[in-house]
Amino acid sequence: MPATLTEAREVLAQADPSTIAPLSNGHRYQELSSSYAGIPQRWLVVYAEARQARVTRRVAKQVCIQSESDLKAFK
Repeated sequence: MPATLTEAREVLAQADPSTIAPLSNGHRYQELSSSYAGIPQRWLVVYAEARQARVTRRVAKQVCIQSESDLKAFK
């Protein structure tokens, strides 16, 4: 399901990796049922620890860049 759909965003926002069933090699998954557009569906939310680490580094880098930009504007 594309993460651009409202229902998919809500599911992802509520997903807690600590409650998701672990798999091997740092992955976790959770199976959900949904009825999107009147069609019953089975969704799998997959969490990868390596992906989370990359996202965390990217966000930290963006925050540093924004902070430096704000400091220059303040000066």
